[in-house]
Amino acid sequence: MKRFPHPVAVAMLLVSGAIPTDTAAARDAKTLSQVQLVTNSKYPTVGIKDYTLITDNLEAQRADAEAIMQLKIELPRAMQTKDPAQFDRVLARDFTFRAEDQFHNRADYIRDRTTSEDRVKTADYQNLVLQFVGDVAMLTYRNVVEDEPGGPTAWKAEMIWSDIFVKEDGRWKVGAIHLIKLNMLNEPAPAAR
Repeated sequence: MKRFPHPVAVAMLLVSGAIPTDTAAARDAKTLSQVQLVTNSKYPTVGIKDYTLITDNLEAQRADAEAIMQLKIELPRAMQTKDPAQFDRVLARDFTFRAEDQFHNRADYIRDRTTSEDRVKTADYQNLVLQFVGDVAMLTYRNVVEDEPGGPTAWKAEMIWSDIFVKEDGRWKVGAIHLIKLNMLNEPAPAAR
């Protein structure tokens, strides 16, 4: 396991004021490490197998990390079932979604995802990296999503994301989802008339 002080985490803490900027405090900065962990998706259409946790205390953060990964597995499942109750269980009260040409609050996001004609059939995740900063967690990842595989209007896209997780009533919830980059891997055929 490679250990190093993570400069982004230190910078985030400095900006937030959590770490004083004097020399003594800088010497006491925590040493972070990257740990590869395995997780299991109970849904064959949601491909999450492992992730990297950036941590200064694996034992203290492992249970929270696994709770967040299970929550992450449930979100694409909600998109597959289009069940508003499933979205309600995973999204925080102040949830926001942002993409290049979209911005949704919680209610708009649930309505958009449950009424859309898109059907997420498979979501395969890669390069998942989770890090806690105080009582908030950030997850970055890339995924390949396929809609209606093999169908006449099938689309396939590679996307890069950043999600924020917050604790609400003692449980982890998705606080924000930001789509960083979208790369369409095919051009869907027009719908059959």
